Amino acid sequence: MKIEYIHLNLLEKEEQQTLKEIIELNIIKFQHILKDITSLRILIHTFDRKGSRKRISLEAIARSPLYTFHTHPVNHHHMAEWDIRQAVHKTINHLKNEMEHHIKKENKLGWIRKQH
Repeated sequence: MKIEYIHLNLLEKEEQQTLKEIIELNIIKFQHILKDITSLRILIHTFDRKGSRKRISLEAIARSPLYTFHTHPVNHHHMAEWDIRQAVHKTINHLKNEMEHHIKKENKLGWIRKQH
């Protein structure tokens, strides 16, 4: 699976490393839900960059041959966190829930066959 980070330069080196480690460790969550994910794109947004602290918001887009899943925060400030770890986990859980909801809905309607 290809992982692409957009605006990674907005984060400090330590935050970049933390982001990459957490994403790579949690990719298996997505692959349990949908086995044929081809790419994952992480978009980084920062807010309140006054002084040394900033709030971080992430968007995630997972693509497979049949589907595209996207975390859609209505307001990036709502999803923004001071800690990169919390922002990453919040985004991962949001994307995982989007995928599970969509797949469960389609399975219930009988549109797709459950993957083995």
